[in-house]
Amino acid sequence: MSKSGTIDFFGRYRRILRVTYVVVVLISVALFIIYISAEYRSAERLITERFRQTAAQVDYFLKSTTDHVNAMRLFAERYWMEHPEATNLTGLAAQLCDAPARGVFHLDNVRPPYVTSNIANLTGLGTIHGRAPQFYREVATALALNPLFVITRANVPNAAWSYFVGTEYFINIAPWTHSTNYCYSRITCTQEFITLGMPTNNPGRTRFWTGIYVDECGLGLMVTCGAPVYDGNTFVSTVCADATLDALNRILSDFPYANITLCIVSDRDQALAHPRLIRSTDTKIKRMADVLPQKILPLTNAMVRAEAGVLHYDYSVLYARAALTHAPWQLLMHADSWTIFWPIFLRALLILGALLGGLTAMLMITNRLTRREFIRPAELLVAHIEQASHAPETPAPSVPAAWTPWFATVSKVFLEHKQLLGELREHNEHLDALVAQRTQELSQRNQEVEDALKKLKEMQQQIVMQEKMASLGGLTAGVAHEIKNPLNFVNNFAELSTELFGELRALLVANAATIDAAAQSEMNALLDDIEMNIRKINEHGKRADSIVRGMLLLSRGKTGERMPVDINALVAEYLNLGYHGLRALDATFNVKLESNYDPAVGTLPAVPQDLSRAILNLVNNACYAAFSARSKRGAGFMPTVAVRTVATADYIDIGVRDNGMGISPALREKIFAPFFTTKPAGKGTGLGLSITFDIVVHEHHGEILLDSVEGEYAEFTIRLPRAQTPPGAPA
Repeated sequence: MSKSGTIDFFGRYRRILRVTYVVVVLISVALFIIYISAEYRSAERLITERFRQTAAQVDYFLKSTTDHVNAMRLFAERYWMEHPEATNLTGLAAQLCDAPARGVFHLDNVRPPYVTSNIANLTGLGTIHGRAPQFYREVATALALNPLFVITRANVPNAAWSYFVGTEYFINIAPWTHSTNYCYSRITCTQEFITLGMPTNNPGRTRFWTGIYVDECGLGLMVTCGAPVYDGNTFVSTVCADATLDALNRILSDFPYANITLCIVSDRDQALAHPRLIRSTDTKIKRMADVLPQKILPLTNAMVRAEAGVLHYDYSVLYARAALTHAPWQLLMHADSWTIFWPIFLRALLILGALLGGLTAMLMITNRLTRREFIRPAELLVAHIEQASHAPETPAPSVPAAWTPWFATVSKVFLEHKQLLGELREHNEHLDALVAQRTQELSQRNQEVEDALKKLKEMQQQIVMQEKMASLGGLTAGVAHEIKNPLNFVNNFAELSTELFGELRALLVANAATIDAAAQSEMNALLDDIEMNIRKINEHGKRADSIVRGMLLLSRGKTGERMPVDINALVAEYLNLGYHGLRALDATFNVKLESNYDPAVGTLPAVPQDLSRAILNLVNNACYAAFSARSKRGAGFMPTVAVRTVATADYIDIGVRDNGMGISPALREKIFAPFFTTKPAGKGTGLGLSITFDIVVHEHHGEILLDSVEGEYAEFTIRLPRAQTPPGAPA
């Protein structure tokens, strides 16, 4: 805020302008970095492409040379095959002359129609006369190659010499040069351009390249491409073409980057070409270490083994290599990476300076115009609005003409606002009163609807529960009545048998004198067994009668009629009832029962018929789960069902735990759903836990807790509040 209490718009504008300028500078710097990176990558691509082009040019030169050497070899072998007979010295061969003083023969004196520009000079050791037929065939073949020598010189301008070297100690070399300048000698037959073609050194008859050597005619350092000529399996000669090192240097000198150095090295560690360090006039053969800078020497092995045609970096050194196809050589490139980066950096810096200078000037001009035409009038307008909000009659300040209508409109708006504000205040007070009244009415109606819905849900649950209990009670009564009649016969006949047995034993005692002692002893033993069986029949018959009476009691019970129930006695009775019921269905069934009843549990107001049904369902499920786990737990596993009761001040817990396979987390949410069961088809209806849930939660206002670890145990706990709510009353 300014001293007058108005917002300092111009100060905020300057801050925004500074932030904008900083953002622009940061963006420019980012663009500067991106530009440098893009230019550097572009330079890398261009350098790589030009390097590959230079390698292709060198390869083309080598291919041109090797192609002409191959052509000369093919021509010589074909001529040799087509002229199998010895040839007399005719035509150009007839002009060969001996030089006895020097011990050689030559073709120095060329007479028409032959001219030296179209022929080669054939020189050799010894005399031209009296030689073997093989000699004259080789001479004829060598002279027949003269046109190919001319073609090679025309098509390969960089080729210094083309020649035929025979096994009969002579050479035919073009272009023609006088024998006093060059003549075949004993040293000639030891040179690599003849020895590398011999069968002992070249059994595969392949084309070859010699190492670097000094030309005898003074043309300096050069290399030779040669190929052997055979007559069937007989070595005849070699045909060769020489190239000076300056020819290779001329190709490398065309590389457009002065700060990048190229060189060619051979597989013999010889440096064949370097634009600055190697010339054909040199007399010393240089190695690769002689032409590489000292800082690059440690990278020599990495350079010659690097991936071909790809730029590589090692610290500040940039290098690449290309393997040449037509010679056992490599083209190497190396440079200091800073020499590539620095020009790009300076160019980008110049662009950045021009960009920032232009932006700075534009922002300064924009700032001055905006301040005069917009910021100051806007600042005055805000101050006028603040003053007019308190005193609408405040006069407008002096501003540009374009802003005058704004100030007049503001004053008019605030005058009208002051009038409308009073009217709006009265309407708001009236609306607040109406809203408060309507809100109170809606709250009362919502409460009434919620109470009615809650009662409706409770009545619906009671009806569903009564229907379930009525259906189950009818079924139980029918079954109990059917069992009751035969069970009465069993109990009655057991009591009658007991009386008859007493009479039989008295009769045996009365007639003991007439019965043999051994027979009497055996009869007494049998009578003891029969007496024990009758007693057991009577005992279990009475127990079965008790169970049937309990079933009839359940069927006659009415849901919702509460009475004090001894919880411990009820749990103990239906634990045994469930266990023996399962034993009656399956003779192999056996589980270990454990119980722990808290004496403080006492009695609880409950519906005994329904609560006992809930306990029986949990006991049956626990027994089934524990007994079914035998096949999965293996030998030594003892199925166990543990039942406990616990009393607290507010509730009573009835826990039923089994050591079966437990319940997975995925099944817990639907375990109490109607008709859901984890038992196999035909083993369960899916209603047991659903009915138990209704009895405990809806009828007795309790809850059922589930604690289980899959693969170890499952425990259901019925938690009943001590203060039971009467049916139909709000819970």
